[in-house]
Amino acid sequence: MCFQERYINPFTDYGFKKIFGDREDTSLLQSLINDILGLEDENKIKTIIFKNGELLPDSPED
Repeated sequence: MCFQERYINPFTDYGFKKIFGDREDTSLLQSLINDILGLEDENKIKTIIFKNGELLPDSPED
């Protein structure tokens, strides 16, 4: 039997949302943003609120 390893590509929309889009546990996303922005101590992001960012067509023809 052959096992194939599977990875999620974080550089795709699906992969990024799968890794960092967990609404119950935002610790990974908080760490990513804090590290990218170089935030420390009292300046660190402590709370993240997700909003629906999906762009849906205005009409069935779109």
